[in-house]
Amino acid sequence: MSSKSIDSKEPTNSDVRTKGQVWTPRWVADGMAEYLSLSLPGRVLDPAVGPGALLASIRDLNLGRIEYSAYEIDKAVLASHHSPDSFDSSQIKSLICRSFLTESNEKLVDAVIANPPYLRHHLIPAESKNKYKAICETTLGLSIDARAGIHVYFLVKALSLLAKNGRLAFLVPADTFEGVFASPLWTAIANKYAIDGILTFGSESAAFPGVDTNAAVVFISNRSPSENMVWMKWCGTPNISLASYIRKVFRDGKVRSDKHMTIESVDIRNAILRGMTREQMAPAVNGVPFTSIATSLRGIATGSNEFFLMTRSQIENRQLDLEHFVRTVARVRDVKLDVLTQKDLDKLDMEGRPTFLLSLDKSSKMTKHLKRYLDLGIELGVSDGALVKSRSSWYFMEKREPVPILFCYLGRRNQRFIYTKCDVRPTTGFLCIYPKEGIEANLLHKALNHGSTLEQLSLVGKSYGDGAIKVEPGGMRKLVVPYEALDFAGLKAKR
Repeated sequence: MSSKSIDSKEPTNSDVRTKGQVWTPRWVADGMAEYLSLSLPGRVLDPAVGPGALLASIRDLNLGRIEYSAYEIDKAVLASHHSPDSFDSSQIKSLICRSFLTESNEKLVDAVIANPPYLRHHLIPAESKNKYKAICETTLGLSIDARAGIHVYFLVKALSLLAKNGRLAFLVPADTFEGVFASPLWTAIANKYAIDGILTFGSESAAFPGVDTNAAVVFISNRSPSENMVWMKWCGTPNISLASYIRKVFRDGKVRSDKHMTIESVDIRNAILRGMTREQMAPAVNGVPFTSIATSLRGIATGSNEFFLMTRSQIENRQLDLEHFVRTVARVRDVKLDVLTQKDLDKLDMEGRPTFLLSLDKSSKMTKHLKRYLDLGIELGVSDGALVKSRSSWYFMEKREPVPILFCYLGRRNQRFIYTKCDVRPTTGFLCIYPKEGIEANLLHKALNHGSTLEQLSLVGKSYGDGAIKVEPGGMRKLVVPYEALDFAGLKAKR
């Protein structure tokens, strides 16, 4: 994400994926600036300034003499100073049109405000990623997980430039606090800095509505580490002043929760373990661990759905043998209901949706037509893909047993678990759920789809825009299935 003016063209999910650019709404920027006012006037840094929406919020606080410095690589965005919510670049004392991460800057600042680019790890060149990881080693003594997005490196480098008692307000995606790398990252930060608070947003008050990124703001100061932080959830509308609430929280310290904002003082260590953007005061659940009644695996990673997935018509046209294929489903939106049947798969096939997966191994019979098709894969460069190259033969496919229950990997629908009445092996759009011995799949499906179980998904998954939740296999293994759901399904499990 970078801080575009709110008068800029509306962002799309494509913009987020390719450029990492999404503007900061002024009402959010004002709240971030309010926190920083406690360490100003002084020197302010925005490491991804765009047209300056965030700096405009600081300017309008009229705090006195402030020295602005900023970085921006998109010169077209820099030129778009055309609204009251932008910032004239001529007022920025140090404006560097290069990447913040690659510049050497030893001058400390009193405040950092940022909405950094949001690029996922696989879009970061390996050489650059190694340089960025070195920043984390130097600043936090942490060898960060290679799956961290570029926004994490922006955060860590910005912390390294924060003067004593300086403050930082960073707008980042919620998975920064919920992903596989989150716990060691935030433990390292909490050991060196004071994490003053986390601001999350309710689904009706999202900072970036319509974008598949659920944002949160972290407030950090360069003071001695603290044991507690303020956890906040904003449910107000943009016409209600978020900044006034932030002022009361951090300046007065006596504000109470109301219908616009939930405010809790929480133990930082417990919050890190739970996931800092997740509900912190949720009551404990009486139930059984998911792992005691089922196992989960991700769906099959093909390496190239376009090459390995086909319709029946395509198989016939290429004169391939059906014995080389298994039935599959690749898109969550292809499964309309919470039960999947053979008839559903056949209907998808008739509609042109590929439901046949080329599933070869060393026992597969190599026909001339199959060889011709594999040669085409070499010609098209499919065989050079990073995933398929790691196989003993590039065209060998991962294997899964037929899956009795599918879980939508990333979904907004209430029904997330799907009972299968057919032989299907899904791709990575789904998780594969296998009941433990003695557990009936139809009863397990009923228990997992119970409302009390679905409520627990937000505690083990990663949150995205518009209420989406992504639960990976590791998260699913942390799920607790409530007794209430088991009783509803008539499922007997050891308690």
